[in-house]
Amino acid sequence: GLKLIRQKLLPLLPGNENDRLDIINASTAANKIINLFIKDRNFHDAYHIVSSLKSPTISDLVNIACQNDKNHIRFCGDLETFAKEVEKIVKVNPKIGLIYHKISSFIPELAFPKIFIDQNVKEELGHTEDGCGLEGLINEVLNNPNY
Repeated sequence: GLKLIRQKLLPLLPGNENDRLDIINASTAANKIINLFIKDRNFHDAYHIVSSLKSPTISDLVNIACQNDKNHIRFCGDLETFAKEVEKIVKVNPKIGLIYHKISSFIPELAFPKIFIDQNVKEELGHTEDGCGLEGLINEVLNNPNY
């Protein structure tokens, strides 16, 4: 999705640009998982490997992906409004309809952001790197051909 935004192929996104999106870079997540696995004893049944309250806003992600040139992006709030607006865009540019169709399984997540609490991880491992590493994460995504 971030590459499509940078390429100006997603002019409209659902949700509110000021909502937070709980993401974490792969190396930080892997490090936390490994440290939990190698402990002699774990005290909790479930762990959220997340950025939690330090998560970036959707706008932060879009700004980095677009190199602070996000004038071509609009946010439209709820999914019903989003669907109607996408229909209008597709009438003008049918190719964009194919792109929205391909991302239809995950793009609605932007309209329903969630922040997970990482208290169990912090209790188990102590204070650890919070792990968003936003600049590195965006560069990792934008430079990886598998995304």
